[in-house]
Amino acid sequence: MGAVVTSWESVAGTCSLEGSGRHRMSRGAARNPRLTEALAPTASRPVQARNPPVSTDARNKISFRSFLIRTTAFLIVDLTFLAANTGKIVGGGWVPLAVGALAVLIMTTWHRGTGLVMQTLTQLSMPLETFLQQIEQSHLARVPGTAVFLTPNAEGAPLTLLHHVRYNRALHEEVILVSVITENVPEVEARSRMTSEPLGKGMWRVRAHYGFMEHPDVRWVVGRCCDHGMTARLEDTTFYVGRVHWIPTGAAPMVRWRKRLFAFMAWNASSATDFFRIPSERLLDLGARIEF
Repeated sequence: MGAVVTSWESVAGTCSLEGSGRHRMSRGAARNPRLTEALAPTASRPVQARNPPVSTDARNKISFRSFLIRTTAFLIVDLTFLAANTGKIVGGGWVPLAVGALAVLIMTTWHRGTGLVMQTLTQLSMPLETFLQQIEQSHLARVPGTAVFLTPNAEGAPLTLLHHVRYNRALHEEVILVSVITENVPEVEARSRMTSEPLGKGMWRVRAHYGFMEHPDVRWVVGRCCDHGMTARLEDTTFYVGRVHWIPTGAAPMVRWRKRLFAFMAWNASSATDFFRIPSERLLDLGARIEF
């Protein structure tokens, strides 16, 4: 699940604001309030840049009075510019301020909502040891082929797998739990792309690592599983993806209107089929309605 905003969409939005702003205000009236407002909260950053992290003994030698004087000097200059441009807000400077506030609201709501959703999915999942014991005790029927379950949680049995077993009373001979992990680097080296571990009972855990500038390709990951001891063949593989409809009526610590905003963004997000490059002819969606 993810919401992807391309750079071209950002450029188009910026050009639209710039074009509409020319009819109402000068460029200075649009930019100066936003710029000076951004400078004020970061007034202490030059001080931080000049004082990188040092040892405790050296840090104790820094004079707090010197720090306070320099920070106050930066604040006086920045707040003076901000006060001088306050009158331009009414003349059109409110447009970039409103757009920025809306962007912050959307990003913080998505970030907070994603964290709450992950907590909910973790609570609904089952420890893998318990799931394997249930498979052994229930003598669950095993059918030929490979089942690939996409799960954001790299631990435990995902909710999609639990629903599949509960309603179908069967499981493929080979089950691969795939978790796509986005690292804090633009690109991940090929040798570190994929890791796997056997779980027993014909089940495997696969973690695919991608950089934030890369596009995940689950089809490629499954194709590489044969190199890790699995027998996955694309013509015998079925991909299972959970499609959750989030209901903003649960006990999650978020106000109701922000829950509704997050639910709308999640519903409007790009599909897992397109984002993870899953072949649509081998895909099964398992839906669920969950309160959060």
